[in-house]
Amino acid sequence: MSVYCFDFDGVICDSARELAYSAWLAAADMWPNLCTGEATEGFIEKFCRYRPVIEVGYQSILLTRMIHEAMPEAQILGNFEAMAKMLMEVLDIKQEALIETFAATRDRQLQENSRAWLGLHRFYDGMPATINDLIARKQTVCIITTKQQRYARALATMAGLNVPPKLVFGLEAGKKLLILKKLVKHPQLHTQNFYFFEDRLPTLQATADDAALNNVQLLYCTWGYTTEAERADAEGCNRITPLTLAECRQQFGSSE
Repeated sequence: MSVYCFDFDGVICDSARELAYSAWLAAADMWPNLCTGEATEGFIEKFCRYRPVIEVGYQSILLTRMIHEAMPEAQILGNFEAMAKMLMEVLDIKQEALIETFAATRDRQLQENSRAWLGLHRFYDGMPATINDLIARKQTVCIITTKQQRYARALATMAGLNVPPKLVFGLEAGKKLLILKKLVKHPQLHTQNFYFFEDRLPTLQATADDAALNNVQLLYCTWGYTTEAERADAEGCNRITPLTLAECRQQFGSSE
């Protein structure tokens, strides 16, 4: 028996367009004179290109501001976290306010037109079937995401995933590494083989550096929100195995 821990956005679900659209609406709530009218395709295309820099949804509001102010692409892609921190200080905005605004924006969309909001998402070809195949073979499957839990669970239901809701760990559950550590130490799971599927290379590198997670097999999902530079870096990481979507389906789907 094994335990398979999947990130959600960029591994199971492509939510980049929804994130861009929600970020535009949230930014319009915070700065009414900044984002007026509908989000343009030009904005959405640029936002999706920058998507790999975002770790948590609320950061998309800050990315929207950076795009509006025409900050250089190289700086955004190369130094986003520092730029985001500086922007919060300059604008005197707290993380809590960004999280609340972003959640309120999503909640409003779900209440007003849930079908349209859900329709902004797409699921990577074969991933729902692969996950359900694992579950059908009596493997333990978890979802560990920085998306707020209620959204992740709603989308998992939409995709027809058979993952129990109690095994969908969202933003409220804490840092991914802490969740992994709890799972590894869980009395019913600690003897199992663990796999962690993630498209964010820094998260995998931090996992690789944590001695408590030495036995977790780390799989870098190159079909997600990755960059060419990160994919090249991953090739040199001893504990991290780059994986294509086709390889994932072949190795872990019903043909395993």
